[in-house]
Amino acid sequence: MEQTVHGTHDLFLVAVSFLIALMASYTAVDFARRTALSKGWERRIWRLGSASAMGIGMWVLHFIAMLAYRLPLVVDYDLRTVWLSLLVATVGSLCALLVAGTRSASLLRMLSGGIVAGTSFLAMHLLGLSAMSGVAFTHAPEALQASALVAMAGLTSSLLLTFGSIRRVTRFRRGLRSFLSAFVMTLSVSGMHYGAMAGSHISPLDPGLVDEALARSAGLPTGMAVSIALGTIGVLGMAQLGASHADRRLARQVATNGSILESAIDCILMFDHRETIIEFNPAAERTFGYKRPDMLGKPLARVIDLQTLRSRQRDPKAAGQPPGEPYADIVGSRLTATARHAEGHPIPVELAITRIRTDGASLYTAYLRDITERERAERLIWRMAYTDMLTDLPNRNGFNETGAKALVEARTNGKPLAILFVDLDRFKLVNDTLGHRVGDLLLQAVAERLKAQLAEADMLSRLGGDEFVLLRGAGPDEAAATAGRMLEFKAPRELF
Repeated sequence: MEQTVHGTHDLFLVAVSFLIALMASYTAVDFARRTALSKGWERRIWRLGSASAMGIGMWVLHFIAMLAYRLPLVVDYDLRTVWLSLLVATVGSLCALLVAGTRSASLLRMLSGGIVAGTSFLAMHLLGLSAMSGVAFTHAPEALQASALVAMAGLTSSLLLTFGSIRRVTRFRRGLRSFLSAFVMTLSVSGMHYGAMAGSHISPLDPGLVDEALARSAGLPTGMAVSIALGTIGVLGMAQLGASHADRRLARQVATNGSILESAIDCILMFDHRETIIEFNPAAERTFGYKRPDMLGKPLARVIDLQTLRSRQRDPKAAGQPPGEPYADIVGSRLTATARHAEGHPIPVELAITRIRTDGASLYTAYLRDITERERAERLIWRMAYTDMLTDLPNRNGFNETGAKALVEARTNGKPLAILFVDLDRFKLVNDTLGHRVGDLLLQAVAERLKAQLAEADMLSRLGGDEFVLLRGAGPDEAAATAGRMLEFKAPRELF
């Protein structure tokens, strides 16, 4: 009949294994969070560090827990199998992070990552048991299945806590979530280990070597467990020191970027592909009248008239653009748009948009400049160039531009166009005898009388001096009648 032996657990070493694994899990979760927030080679380094911490932590939990399990016979370990179990745990952790380690990962990817990690840790457990010499293990299938389900469910929950809503929580809540994630990870793998061990039967290969006194002996297992624990703490401490250095460097970079945002003269708005604002700098606060906390998470349409931007876009399907890229055509371009102040009045702005890609999604930065004064100056310059400042009529430049268009339109449509020139007799005598001020008043009075005779489509211009010209869409007879009415302007006018 096959002999079965039973061991006892050293509760001190059990507690040590759990605490070391918890520390490693917290380091793994912390590094995994950095993985989701970084890119390029930094992301790969953080992912490898997270996988290493996770694999080493779960391996230490298993190995010290086995050292804490005192059997009534001498047990040795095959080091090659032991190191293989560590490799399996680390590679499985890396695969799980590759599957689920992004901020935009779906629930299915999180579940897949939990299954990959749980399977690798169960394989690590079985490899670790097979490394023990002098004993044979018989596993109850039901216990293994239940243990695997516990590990997979717990690890999936840990991944959800790690990667869910990374950017949208406060620092305190992020730290709490990290601790909960590490605790759930450690607890689930501990449950897998002890659940699987509870369903295992251990038989000595040589019953003659069984000695119950060995089950109560501390000796070598305790010393080895303490050495492994101290070594693991040293490795984790060095990893955390490196992470702290990276944090300080990142903090300096963030502070520099923040000072750039705060000191920038132009308005800077950052938004995602859903057109949700994620940054709103002080210049934008001053220009638009909103406070930054009130705008974070709000739609971009609250500030910018998006119809102006969308009118510049081609059809995404026709242009071969990927979905979720609303501004691909205007990235890097400079254009004018209409923004809106908090009080409701429109603000003309000059706008440029840039884009970066992160986790497969686009983040946009809009640089805006209030051009109200510039447009006012441009309108004034245009008015001075095309308008007679004395009579507020189009000047020679205005007549030349509009008259040329009217001639082309009349010729194209086959319609008549009359041009009437008006000249004041003895105007120079008025200027010479009564002064230029009276001459200016006379020109203004003549302009008012001529404008009173205009139809909606007519154009009256002052070419200079006392010369006026009228464009009217009329034939010879109607033009002659208009000229006759102009000659009747003989009623006296009191100028001052």
